[in-house]
Amino acid sequence: MLLNLVVLKKKAIARVSKSLQIPAENIFYEYMKGNIDESGELEDGCVYFFHGYGCTIKNDIENWKVDLEFGPCGQFYAFDKYTICHEAGFPVDSCDNVIDLLLDNDLIKMAGHNSSQISENNSSKHSELSSENERIDVAVADRYVLIEP
Repeated sequence: MLLNLVVLKKKAIARVSKSLQIPAENIFYEYMKGNIDESGELEDGCVYFFHGYGCTIKNDIENWKVDLEFGPCGQFYAFDKYTICHEAGFPVDSCDNVIDLLLDNDLIKMAGHNSSQISENNSSKHSELSSENERIDVAVADRYVLIEP
């Protein structure tokens, strides 16, 4: 179920990226810096709405909707622990146990588990831009991502 959601998230972010002409990994940064409107309509009939550290993308023509949760380094396929539990059908009060089980079985990992990855991804950019991106990354470092087989 979570894997299907990741596929839909990738489809949605590709549409946003194409329509806004911004690389997928930069969309969250550009929104947080105020360079993307909070909501809008894309070329293909999709609409988007940023909220907090996420973005809802909806396509009424194809009848789908997805919530993106952003993680460090512009990851758009991250999940907070409550989304994981909700999507997997577990009650909220069991989230910590579910997360521990998924982590122990190498099915998920912390999105921000590698601070050197954050620095490495930003190192080739201007230092002012890097520090701004790193501040954004820290805000979403508590997200999880699936470990791809």
